[in-house]
Amino acid sequence: MAQRLNKKLVVALTVAGMLITTAAAVIMIMNLAPRDPGPAAEEAARYAEQGDYEKAREFYGRAYRRSLSGSKATPESNKYLTLIGDMCLAEGDARGAIGSWRAVTTNDPQNEPAQRKIVEFMLELV
Repeated sequence: MAQRLNKKLVVALTVAGMLITTAAAVIMIMNLAPRDPGPAAEEAARYAEQGDYEKAREFYGRAYRRSLSGSKATPESNKYLTLIGDMCLAEGDARGAIGSWRAVTTNDPQNEPAQRKIVEFMLELV
């Protein structure tokens, strides 16, 4: 005699399998080898040298995103974020500069270059 199929169990197992597979894929993607921020940083330095600070800020932003470890900041990513602040200031965007430097100090409270830039900027205002 044929047994009846428990449809609720089959649906629950299918959904659970899909969720586990999706979670595994997300974890694998997050742990892939990080992309190299070097080319974007070189391009940004070239634009900064030419005086195109908006493009330089954009490319330092790309280097910053590529240097993140998963979604966590690294010393290298903090360096790029500091440079983003420098480009903001060169463009005349003081809020963007202070915001970038403060983000660095939030990521790493011991980051001296970002702290120094904030203090120097505040002293210029006074």
